[in-house]
Amino acid sequence: MWFPYSLPTSWKVDGDRQRANESQLDSGFREFLVAVQLGNPVSRDWSVELQLAETRTLLWEEESGERIELNLFPNEDGRLSEVVCKLSDVRLQAAVERSHAAVGTLLDFWSSDSGRGFSAAGLRVADLKHDARWRVMPHWPSALDLPIAIPEQLPQSFWPLARLYREGRTSSKDRYRFLCCYALIAKWSQAESPFDWRLRSSPDVSELAEASVSQEMMTLAGVTRFAPELEGVTTTELVASLAPWHEEALDFCMNGPSEGEDFDAIQRWAAIANLADISAHDVLRRTIAYWRRASHRVGPATSEHASGTEVAM
Repeated sequence: MWFPYSLPTSWKVDGDRQRANESQLDSGFREFLVAVQLGNPVSRDWSVELQLAETRTLLWEEESGERIELNLFPNEDGRLSEVVCKLSDVRLQAAVERSHAAVGTLLDFWSSDSGRGFSAAGLRVADLKHDARWRVMPHWPSALDLPIAIPEQLPQSFWPLARLYREGRTSSKDRYRFLCCYALIAKWSQAESPFDWRLRSSPDVSELAEASVSQEMMTLAGVTRFAPELEGVTTTELVASLAPWHEEALDFCMNGPSEGEDFDAIQRWAAIANLADISAHDVLRRTIAYWRRASHRVGPATSEHASGTEVAM
């Protein structure tokens, strides 16, 4: 089963839901704590490659003149692992966006200065007045069964796309992941090899060739609140529907951001990348299923190399 690796696209209440509801209804200024868990996007460590012997406190001044207190915390190995922002605001989302912008600017500078890669790996938020708490943390999927057998008739044109999918799937950047997966589903929409099996006439084709965006895919991707109109479209139609996102991602990669990106935009991109990711995985899975059935129809091939060993191909 496909599983998201990027930050979830919605907040999860920690503790008493009634207190969280009271916080959401409150329109007065109050103190929030926003804890930004830092991470190494390559090693997946819950810290970054910056030494910090003890907790440090910085006062961050925003363009508006407002200040945020930033408390930098090390882990047990003396590496920076978390920045806790203390600030006053009237809304949870506003407090998160301001904190995320401040910490993101710091990470941008540190990355430029050191040549290392840093990321915000998760967030925890507390409304001190209502003692209400939320979190946005990445999922940790369970292990799957190891698929040893590879269908013998799987065409060679499958492997470049499998490599492209893995390239995107292992990226910590949602726009790059989106671009890799979009390229893959674009080939599906044109029935290009290795997806040209869709043009054949057989019961397997009629069962496997009609790919579309299901409600389950929308929910897994977290895209329902950002683009509900995508539910039910075929994967072929999805290419056109995601074309504006494709142009925006290319523009970002070639020209950089025109301005700072708020946390809501980051969540939207995670959701859109998730949907492209799921769709790319779906068409690859359908292709594997088609050739697996084709291999079974032909029957197991004999090989002199199979004696005494387990052969994957």
